[in-house]
Amino acid sequence: MVLKVDPPKTFSFRWTHDAGTEPTASNSLFVTFTPTASGSGTLLRFIETGFREMGWDEATFEASSWGRERRYRIDETQFARAVAQLQQVDASWDARLGRIKRLAEHIEQTKNK
Repeated sequence: MVLKVDPPKTFSFRWTHDAGTEPTASNSLFVTFTPTASGSGTLLRFIETGFREMGWDEATFEASSWGRERRYRIDETQFARAVAQLQQVDASWDARLGRIKRLAEHIEQTKNK
């Protein structure tokens, strides 16, 4: 259940409640995404709360972590390849946009003659 949408500041929702029930603090997890400008990019803060309220003590949570640690682990080699590919795409677009700009300028000059 989506609780708050305030673009581009925050997005919050509750989940993991039983089907057919209204989500509450005692039967669901509360998730908030908050993007913040950071340098030339965006820092995405993710907070998920409500584990204890649902009766998940630390041992239960550790035993049922849904593999999140594996899901978000970064393979440095793959990451480096992805960065290199994005840099190539970036350079390619810079060259294309330069050609488009020159073409547009040429067309504009031709029209004005």
